[in-house]
Amino acid sequence: AAGRRETRVRAPRSLTMTAETTETAMLKARRFAGILSSESSGVMATMRQNSRWALSGMASYGYGEPEEPADDPMLEEFKAMRRRLFTWRNWDEVSPIAYLAPFLQVVRSVETSGPITGMALSAVHKVLKHGLISEHNPDAAEAMHCIADAVTLCRFEATDPDHDDVVLSKILHVLLESVRCPTGALLSDDDVCNIVQACYRIGHQSGKESALLRNLSRHTLREIVQSVFGRLPRLSDAVEHRGHHIDAPAPPPRVSTEGAVDGD
Repeated sequence: AAGRRETRVRAPRSLTMTAETTETAMLKARRFAGILSSESSGVMATMRQNSRWALSGMASYGYGEPEEPADDPMLEEFKAMRRRLFTWRNWDEVSPIAYLAPFLQVVRSVETSGPITGMALSAVHKVLKHGLISEHNPDAAEAMHCIADAVTLCRFEATDPDHDDVVLSKILHVLLESVRCPTGALLSDDDVCNIVQACYRIGHQSGKESALLRNLSRHTLREIVQSVFGRLPRLSDAVEHRGHHIDAPAPPPRVSTEGAVDGD
């Protein structure tokens, strides 16, 4: 009929937004899983170049059952993490410790060489740089503390000064990014103090550091200070919102009777 009108049924806006949100979450999950898969395989490949891990479970990288059981727990942790990577859908609900633990264990280990430690540090830096740890994740603060604790206490087998400086520079980059990234606001005061002290020690502890490492240490310290003080306006607003006053008198210092501070 001439007067007939065609009508189109439109999906409710809420359903459209839900579908878009689900698709975005799936793309995000695949991207994050791909990043961690690539970084973990790089660390494992570097470990297998070392005689200690050369014959440890070489048949599998974590996606299937190994033909031989791995002897080293660090490789086992990587494999267990890789088997779960692509099963995670909502990364805001995944505890960051679940995928950070293998990398941080390598960073802490005194048995790993400089190249292995450097690869693990690069992986942690990429996790921070690409925002895998969300501010809305309930375990984000704990994850940031674990990163700061592991990297400030990083240990590795020394090889030669040039290669060692590369690893030390990576430590500086990770510490800077841990403060500068959005979740860096979740770091505690003690964590930030430890980060500042570690950055200073790397460039000025022995007096024999290279000029490049000293300058990088100073640059990192400047960037950390700027980042911390750049957050002061937001911290002031947060404190006022909670009903406290910034100019309130500070509590008296606690006096420890266990012993004096070094150097007193």
